[in-house]
Amino acid sequence: MKENIPTHELKLENGDVIIFYDFITTGESRELQKMLLEHGKFNSQTGQIEDLALNVFLESQDKAASFVTKEVKVKDVSQAFSQEWLNGLPVDMGNKVYDEVNRITQVSQLTQDKKKD
Repeated sequence: MKENIPTHELKLENGDVIIFYDFITTGESRELQKMLLEHGKFNSQTGQIEDLALNVFLESQDKAASFVTKEVKVKDVSQAFSQEWLNGLPVDMGNKVYDEVNRITQVSQLTQDKKKD
């Protein structure tokens, strides 16, 4: 299903390479939105989700990471993404991964928002 989505790489200081999909699919985006809306309130005036518990936000980031990560190369050996691998990284490297996850999911959302204008 995702074989036609372009990818890009992020190399971490420890040598691990993460291969990311360039965007999330519509279904993945909707799944993340449902996850957030189940626990927060949608403000129709601002278009934002409010009163969201931090743990729900973190869970949605973890889910997004699983959606946008195609594979991880550890010492040049490809493996499937796992939350355990990500959680085992030093904080600064893990933050770089989450920064890229956030960028990908936000770019996907911005692209949809631009279509509304």
